[in-house]
Amino acid sequence: MNDLNIPQRAGFKPFTRVVTAPPAWPWDQTRAARLEAQHTSPLSGDDVTVIVRRLSGWAWNEPGKFVAIYLRCVDLREGLKFQVEAQGQTLNIDMPSRASKIAQSRDRAMILAFGGVILVGLIAMASLALHRRAAEADQLTRQEARMERQTHQAERSRRAHADALALEDLGVRNRTIDQAISDLKTLSLQRDPNARIDAFYWNHGYWAVEVRGATPPVTDATLPLRKATKPVRRGVWLWVSAKEDGAGS
Repeated sequence: MNDLNIPQRAGFKPFTRVVTAPPAWPWDQTRAARLEAQHTSPLSGDDVTVIVRRLSGWAWNEPGKFVAIYLRCVDLREGLKFQVEAQGQTLNIDMPSRASKIAQSRDRAMILAFGGVILVGLIAMASLALHRRAAEADQLTRQEARMERQTHQAERSRRAHADALALEDLGVRNRTIDQAISDLKTLSLQRDPNARIDAFYWNHGYWAVEVRGATPPVTDATLPLRKATKPVRRGVWLWVSAKEDGAGS
């Protein structure tokens, strides 16, 4: 089948000869065979075109055999498709015309251009997807940070509410800032080193400490302290100074 629409020349027999190239890499052997065929050409003139085809497979440190085919440029103008025989081998030679080569080059250029457009489009789509994903990840990070802040605020509000309920249960009211400072000083001086005090609170005239575990916050047993009837959190109790609180004690 003639895919290139090249006319087959019945009985076309170009001049051929076998050329040997010394051991080398395949591409170096091909170049050496082409130079040998051109320099030792039995034909002369600018109207001669030399084509080189390999006859033997390439092997390391072995010479390569090629067939040199000599054609006239006028024969190639419309393209050729023929067979040659050399050393018992039959080779099919397809030589497209100049117009066919130009058409092939144009087709390849169009394919490359189309492929380039597709590649640019894919890169743009990938860049857009990455940008969108980065924006979504940034938005998700901001939402997580906002939710974390809200959770902390809710926890602080819950703890404050629990402390307020515990203080109300103890009947602590009408405290002054001086009393709170005095109690904080006493707490600092009398603090039990084994007690795990999480926080000291003073708000609207009352004070209290959060203690983790059952150990009282101070070592002075005479210091009047009252412990909430139930923990504000698991394992955390609220202790309040019982002096002058006006509660029934």
